Amino acid sequence: MAITAILELPVRGILLASLLLTQVPTTTAGALYRWVDQDGKVYYSDQLPPSEAAQGHQELRPDGIEKRVVSPPKSREEHLREQETERLRSEQQRLIEKQQAEDRLLLEAFRTEDDILLTRDGKLAAVDAATMVTQSNLQRQKRQLTELQSEAAGYERRGQDIPSTLREHIMEIERSIAASYESIVRREQEKDRIRQAFDTDLGRFRALKRLAAAVGAGAKEPPPQRRQTFADLDNVVLCDNPSACQALWARAKEFVGQRATTPLQLFGPNIHMTALPKADQDLSLTLSLIANPDNQGGVLFLDLQCHRTAIGKQFCSSPAVGKILKDFKPFVQQPQ
Repeated sequence: MAITAILELPVRGILLASLLLTQVPTTTAGALYRWVDQDGKVYYSDQLPPSEAAQGHQELRPDGIEKRVVSPPKSREEHLREQETERLRSEQQRLIEKQQAEDRLLLEAFRTEDDILLTRDGKLAAVDAATMVTQSNLQRQKRQLTELQSEAAGYERRGQDIPSTLREHIMEIERSIAASYESIVRREQEKDRIRQAFDTDLGRFRALKRLAAAVGAGAKEPPPQRRQTFADLDNVVLCDNPSACQALWARAKEFVGQRATTPLQLFGPNIHMTALPKADQDLSLTLSLIANPDNQGGVLFLDLQCHRTAIGKQFCSSPAVGKILKDFKPFVQQPQ
């Protein structure tokens, strides 16, 4: 069969392609190939030129239905972009699994808010008990120090040298007293850490309970999703330090809440994810904050996912979804 070229012009090209396909004998056993040259011409043939074998082309069945697609070779930049995106997706998945595990442990450990408060008070009471023991020891140490200093003063009144063993004993008691005070201060700091940690747990416990109730009722909340590569990509925002990262993170979560069409499913200090799409026009977003190992900054990474249907994939490649990605970086970086 001779190679036929068809110019891809509106309507006319489609009609010519349809005419050619209707002329292909349906009883032909061999494959039919379709490819496009650099000038935009479309070719159909039952023989694929060797020069086109490694390029992008389609293999069609005798009745013209697509059988297989061979993509053109990727450029070095495309390979690098895919590798970076995959790395960030892997890191994002790790964050998701970590957050899910932490949430699961929290919900398994406590059934109610009172359970959290009782556990917190128990830990604070244990610290206070240890502090009371230290304070009791301090009283004893202070009495010992008073007695030792009085004994040393007696040697001085008599014009005698203070024995070295007595001096060493006094110094030992002084060090012990200083260490006891340090331990009390550390325990007070520990109590602050306990309160802060349980306040965080309590706040998250309440949020998870509210989220579970909202999702069960079909309510909708902010979302995010997975994907990333280099700094010039639309779905990546770099931050230079922790404070800058947190400011951008807040804006990014606001963006996700406005653009996603599925309800919030998972959230945490560095992950913000909406539920998977259920309809063709659904858009799920996942936002992650990934630490940069080379400095104190990080990467805000936005990924999107559409329904895994033909219409859903078409929606994902539409200008409307493309605009969402293009709007991400300007929205997050705009001055407050």
